[in-house]
Formats: sequence, structure tokens, C-alpha cells
Amino acid sequence: MATISHALQGNAIFFIGASEVSTSEDEHYAVYNYFNNQLHRPLVAYGDSYVDSITHFLLLSRFKNDINANSKIVLMLAPDTFYSEGIPPAIFANNFP
Repeated sequence: MATISHALQGNAIFFIGASEVSTSEDEHYAVYNYFNNQLHRPLVAYGDSYVDSITHFLLLSRFKNDINANSKIVLMLAPDTFYSEGIPPAIFANNFP
């Protein structure tokens, strides 16, 4: 939790995705390897299999007060999970202007 909060203060890029974050830890172009090791840009990545847009929303809701003008957030959405039954399409826009 402290690492995410620290990143959102503008100290690192915060990348939220799904399995593309967790299933490629040895890959050269995995987001955390590429940004941290190749581009030398601090990055905190969060994601795993079955992490979908509801999880993204809950995670961002938890850190809503830490998000500010210095925050650098990359949110990778999977359209098939974003428009699941019961999820309003504007859920992010309504809660994170």
C-alpha cells in the first residue's frame, strides 16, 4: 500500500493492468522490466490474472485521495471486462474526473 501511495505522489508511473503484468516477469518488455531497467523510469505495476475493471475501480477508489496533478497513471482496460453486466460504462469518468 505504501509503495502505491508513494508512486501516486509523482515518484513513479503507476501501471494497472491484468495478466500482462504478472505473467511475463522474465520478459524483456514486461512493463516493470522495460520501464525500470531499460528506460530507467520508476514504475510500480499492479495486475494479475482475473484482475478486471472492477478491481481497478476498487484499487483507484482506495487511493483516490493520493491521486493528484503529479500522479502518472496508466490504466490498461480490457473492453470485454469493462462492459460486464452491472458495470456502468462511465464508472471511471464519474468517479475520477
